[in-house]
Amino acid sequence: MKEKELEFKDSAPSRDHGTDREGARMRLQIELGEERDYRLPWHYPYLIYSAILQVIAQADPAYSQFLHEKGFSSPDGKSFKAFSFSPLHSLTPPKTDSKGLELEGPLHFILASPSEVFLQAFTSGLIRQGGLTIGQSYLPLQGLELLPSPKVGTSLQFKALSGVVVSTGELDEAGKLLKRYLAPTEPRYATNLLENLKRKYMAFYGRALPEEPKLSLHLFRGFRSKLYRIPGKNQGIRGWLLRGELQGPPEVLVFALDVGLGENTSLGCGFIEPLKGERQ
Repeated sequence: MKEKELEFKDSAPSRDHGTDREGARMRLQIELGEERDYRLPWHYPYLIYSAILQVIAQADPAYSQFLHEKGFSSPDGKSFKAFSFSPLHSLTPPKTDSKGLELEGPLHFILASPSEVFLQAFTSGLIRQGGLTIGQSYLPLQGLELLPSPKVGTSLQFKALSGVVVSTGELDEAGKLLKRYLAPTEPRYATNLLENLKRKYMAFYGRALPEEPKLSLHLFRGFRSKLYRIPGKNQGIRGWLLRGELQGPPEVLVFALDVGLGENTSLGCGFIEPLKGERQ
């Protein structure tokens, strides 16, 4: 297995998981699988989410319990797990059908988090485990590289590699509250997305965003719908592949790169990366 620059700033992370607030601001690039084809169902992001939590549980049971029972909680009572990950990538385009996709190994994806405790636990657990089991496929670990989060100023042009999910609650005719997934063409999409980011920042750091520069979002034209399936649930999760520009305090923009944008980021939604020379 290839290991490159796997060094964290502290060898012994704090055991007070609720105070893991300062942020590692790093990403892990993970290479998995042998040189053969792997068959995966369309809901494989949920399987990766489950595999990540299984690695954490084996490596650091106390932190795993913290994520499961509490997580990082905001004053309104909502909590999140403070990580995001990209879709799986291979050197060749995937073959797809109605049941899933076939990818040629080795495969790679990026895992990001502002929590150093999380990154250390996952790294040590993955190396000890030697690979990930995604559904029915075991993918041996081939390489693990620690990447610094991209440096940004007060503006970040980004591209979503997985669908950015934003929802709202609405009452039906019987007065029952239902969840409705918003589209980027609706004004509340950008508003709710920014509120979600502010809430996550406050939950993780325990403080409000800096007042200046003001946080804002501009979405570029052209976006595509993406539906995510969760085993055992009838309703899918509707997200959007899009590009845009975030403006605001640099630490908040880096935080967005680490935790993703929108809802369900720990399930594989809302992973973003900086735009590289692409036109609006």
